[in-house]
Amino acid sequence: MEQLFVGLVGCGYIAPTHLLAWEKISGAKVVAVCDSLIERAKKLAEQFGINAVYQNYVEMFEKENLNVVDIAAPIDTHAEIAISAARSRMHVLCQKPFARTIDEAKAIIAASSRSKVKLMVHQNFRYQPFPQHLKRMIEKNELGQIFYCRIFHRIQFNPNILPIASRGNEKIAMSHLPYYLTNKQLVLLNMVIHHLDTARFLFGEPIRIYVNTRQVNPRSGGEDHVVYLLEYQNMVCYIEESWVTKAEEQIGIRLEGTDGTIEIMNEDFHHWKSDGACEQHSLSKLFPGITMQTLDNYSFKLVQQHFVDCIVNDKIPQTNGDDNLKTLNLVFKGYESARIHQVLELN
Repeated sequence: MEQLFVGLVGCGYIAPTHLLAWEKISGAKVVAVCDSLIERAKKLAEQFGINAVYQNYVEMFEKENLNVVDIAAPIDTHAEIAISAARSRMHVLCQKPFARTIDEAKAIIAASSRSKVKLMVHQNFRYQPFPQHLKRMIEKNELGQIFYCRIFHRIQFNPNILPIASRGNEKIAMSHLPYYLTNKQLVLLNMVIHHLDTARFLFGEPIRIYVNTRQVNPRSGGEDHVVYLLEYQNMVCYIEESWVTKAEEQIGIRLEGTDGTIEIMNEDFHHWKSDGACEQHSLSKLFPGITMQTLDNYSFKLVQQHFVDCIVNDKIPQTNGDDNLKTLNLVFKGYESARIHQVLELN
């Protein structure tokens, strides 16, 4: 297999996780990085042994022999970068959120289609171990008919002093994402989008939704607490995302089926079977070598390896543009439901 040459656009907070994943993927190599803040790009390039550094992505596209563009830049640049890359016959991997609007997303999809290049949105949550494990259990009908799902995530986010959040047992400053302090579309667009993609991965397309958003902290840029209800033909999925808890971080999923119940809380996994017996496991027991601190590294590698495999074998990526358009549509329909305080029927 010929090696794919990758150019990374955006050298901020999430970029090192992208680069760590690329280092572990055979058949692909990052040969150039680009950021409007050139010193940040130089620092990242030095850290990962990358020789070519650019401040302008157009110049990078012109001078480098790239096969793939990995976009880890802010959302307001996604459309222009992705369309430019597609027109230059480069395959496009784009961080979520895909685009600021449905029209922008459709324009990226159209440009990629015209140029016959692969397009994939980097939705890594569905590639994490527990959602993958649940998908296999559902496909094997181990829980019977699923009638209820709850997906929840709570972190500390305090813009009053030093904005902080917790990732596993590590405290991280939110100052690395300053636009979170001014972004009017905050938690639903930037985090609930992960849970919506996971719900679609596990259960398919909902038929109606109801959403409530609140800005609890007046210094947050936008909504910092979201409750999102997805209704399916035979089940409901309840999503809660909060960035205003005073407690430690919690993330989990609960599934109720006619033949069993699953409850996941951080690293703990409980499976109650139809006879009432409970199996208890930990993340590291079910998936040796994986911890809460390494989830991103694990799932990013799977995302990016999948994209490379799709390019090499001419397959359609799971979270291709058309697929992720459905997730993005749920985000914007969610804002509409919250604004008018009504249930929305979906086509």
